Amino acid sequence: MQTSQELCVLACLPSLDLQETEKFYRDYLGFEAAVYQDETTLILKKGSIEIMFNATEDPAICQESQVYIRGIAITSLYEDLKAKNWSNAPLAKLSEFTDRPWGMREFYIQDPHGNLLCFGHEIEE
Repeated sequence: MQTSQELCVLACLPSLDLQETEKFYRDYLGFEAAVYQDETTLILKKGSIEIMFNATEDPAICQESQVYIRGIAITSLYEDLKAKNWSNAPLAKLSEFTDRPWGMREFYIQDPHGNLLCFGHEIEE
């Protein structure tokens, strides 16, 4: 349980359609039902990951937004995602899990609105 002394990071991303965002993150990425939702805000959670989405009408904001999610559980997440049928998913594709020159093993997903989700862990982990 989190105490008031602990820090928590909550990523914030834009969304062109909060209902579409919730469906994508729940159906394809395994996020739980909304922690909070109103007309302009959506907060979704998956384990210790929380992402807040704010409604926007400007697609350019989404195209410039990204979040980096890091940890040793990324390998099992990638395997789970790779096993899914992405042919009906509203996105281009799940990237390969690749070692990067900066010492990270990473993969990427672009959500339906263009937000880039980067997942990675140190190569030694």
